Amino acid sequence: MKRYVFIVFVFVLTSGLLMQSTGENRAGQTQKITELHATVVSVDDSGLIHTGVVPYGPQFVDVTFTDKDWAGQRLSIKNHLMGKADIDTPCQVGDAVIVGVKIQDNKIMAGKILEHDRTLWLSIMAILFVSLLVGYAGMIGIKALISFILSVWIIWDVLVRGLLEGKEPIFLISWVIVLLSAIIIFSVAGLTRKGVSAFLGTLLGLGLL
Repeated sequence: MKRYVFIVFVFVLTSGLLMQSTGENRAGQTQKITELHATVVSVDDSGLIHTGVVPYGPQFVDVTFTDKDWAGQRLSIKNHLMGKADIDTPCQVGDAVIVGVKIQDNKIMAGKILEHDRTLWLSIMAILFVSLLVGYAGMIGIKALISFILSVWIIWDVLVRGLLEGKEPIFLISWVIVLLSAIIIFSVAGLTRKGVSAFLGTLLGLGLL
């Protein structure tokens, strides 16, 4: 019972911190860069150069945004192709794409096509993965899933952001390791002697005890 209480507590606490950090990022911003979903409505390939299998050069693309706040708005984008199939995103009319945009004073100032929109297939794969994990492992699978989600968030929103803000890397990384160890160990073993022993062993390994 204790392990379940700990999981719920950590999940609620981390969710609160996530919402707080998101609110802090949005507060007072007059300019921001974000990603929006769009549909390609016209393509001009007159600037492309065909010297091999993969063309390169500027591709002029018009997109219409489909996100709720920007639905129906249209933007012209110069889609630079480098002749590298692994990083280029050539577009055709009707393609669903993800566009990185710069918004200033609630207006879209510029945009760049990042990739084709694979949200549907990624969602299907995620649902299938979660279903198989929970169906096979039961409660252990649920705990592993929660630990995975929290770990990804802590690494991305705490560690990466802290390093980009210039915080002391050794102390920040040590603190993140301790936090991740606590979440993973106690979510699996619970608040038991075995869990405490494993956590103290991690601290000893880091030289914090």
